[in-house]
Parts: sequence; C-alpha cells; structure tokens
Amino acid sequence: MKPELRAIADRLIYEQATLKHMVALAPEDAMRRPAGDGTAGETFGHLAAGMSACAAALERWLAGGGPLVLGNGCELATSSTDPLPGATRLDVTRALGSGLVSLIAALGRVPDAHLDPDPDGVNALDALRGFGEHATGHAIELIEALPEVRMDPLVLNWVLAADFPDAKSQAWQRSLFEEVQEHLASLPDEELDDEDEE
Repeated sequence: MKPELRAIADRLIYEQATLKHMVALAPEDAMRRPAGDGTAGETFGHLAAGMSACAAALERWLAGGGPLVLGNGCELATSSTDPLPGATRLDVTRALGSGLVSLIAALGRVPDAHLDPDPDGVNALDALRGFGEHATGHAIELIEALPEVRMDPLVLNWVLAADFPDAKSQAWQRSLFEEVQEHLASLPDEELDDEDEE
C-alpha cells in the first residue's frame, strides 16, 4: 500500500475509533437526541453507511465500473441505505465497525498503479481524501448533541486539529478551544498533573 493511501486508511481508522469512543461515553438514550437533520444514532449510522458505500464504490471502480466518484461521503451514504432509525449504542458500534472493515479491505485491494491520475485527470487519492472529510463534516453536530464527550481528550484531539472549511465551523472550533483553556485553568493542580500523566 502506498504511503499516501496508508495515511488515508490510518485517518479513517483513527476517526472511527473516536466515533466509537463517543458512543461508548454517551448514555443509551443519547442516540435519540437531535443531531443535524436526524438523531445522534442516525448521524452515526449515516457515517457508517458512508464507509460501506465508499467500499462498494471502490470495488466497482476496481472492477472497471467507471471513474471513482466519492464526493464528501454524504451523497454516497444517503443513496446507499437509510441511517439507523431507533439505533442503540450497540447498533451504532456494530455499524461503524462493519463499515470500516469493508472500507479498509477495499483500500487494501487497490493496486499502486490505480492511484495515478487517469487520462481525464481524475486522481483516486484526491477522491479518497475528499471522502475522508465526511466524519469531520458531522463532528460539530455530534459533539453538540453529546455534551458528555465535549471535554474528552480523544475527541478534543480530533476536533481541535480538524481543518474546517467554513467560517462558522472555524468560529465554533476557536470557541471550543477557549472553553478548553478555561476548563483547564479551573482545575486544581493535582488534576492537571493526573491528566498530564495520562
């Protein structure tokens, strides 16, 4: 696997682990809270569906089924299957795991030669990088729906390092960073020492 493709796979693995961690931290009824255009459970399901749909698109492309068109993942997920209505945390965790397994398996079957731009200038790596923004595009709505995860180090590491493309999301990110600074400043010194050790 080319280093560029491995970097994309590593990012998908890391983000999926973060999403599953968020699900684990939230109470069961949190999956029914509003998030984006649906519930938190449906939004997680949408992300899982996106990974499965991306894997299917990769398999079609490898079989000669035309150019690799992935967009930002939302179109793929919406057209492939409905999200998870009434999903439990276990449903969400299983769906995320299944989606990632199928996607990483498909990425592992991509020959290096397929990653060179085609005669029309289409670059599969660019398409995959674009799809890699899918989870980030739903990060804010999920964190707002799940305040239990808002100050979690793994979640903060993900969302504070994210490269949001729009001014509104960037302003939210700056506001969260300031909130984290205030939170850390309010902690007793011994708690800060414990967090440093972790």
